[in-house]
Amino acid sequence: MPVPPLSSLSPLSALSSSPVTPAMSNAGTPNTPQTPSRKVYNPIFKELKRSLCNATFIGSFVGKGLPLKPVPYPEEPSGERVAVRDLSTYHQRRCWDMPMCFCGLLTGRDHPARFCVPKSLQSPNYGRPSIMCSTASCSYWIDLEKFILANPNTPRCIYPLRNGKYNHHKSSTSPDDAFSTTLDCKPTVGLT
Repeated sequence: MPVPPLSSLSPLSALSSSPVTPAMSNAGTPNTPQTPSRKVYNPIFKELKRSLCNATFIGSFVGKGLPLKPVPYPEEPSGERVAVRDLSTYHQRRCWDMPMCFCGLLTGRDHPARFCVPKSLQSPNYGRPSIMCSTASCSYWIDLEKFILANPNTPRCIYPLRNGKYNHHKSSTSPDDAFSTTLDCKPTVGLT
């Protein structure tokens, strides 16, 4: 089945359209190696994705026409930035405030992104900690390894422990005053 050109899709229909699959991309060409292709997202996310890619901080969607809000990167009680390889453990132990993805542009409601470490060998981000849209409905995705290499001085803070205790060590900022971020820590189910 041919996929309609992106220009023929209405802004809302692009979200529900099926991505081109490897089988579809090589239909009718036997013995051609199949390669995975990326999902096509609604074009209304294009400017937000550009802003996210150009940001020197982890950006959170606030509203249509508004700049992305900075969300601090995690910091250890010692004042050191959390190593990318340790983010999974940090996320399990602490209430790391996740940014809002772009889905709110369509729904009008906040949609928290989620922390993940892709386990599919087909993923270009295989094994690399990332933050992505929790429903994979928008183009919100940050490869944290690439992000921190490009932005080593991004704002950061120590987030409270999941058991409710806050470790009051000196840090560059605390979660209570870092960009006026409010932490509503609830145990995360289904960590990946």
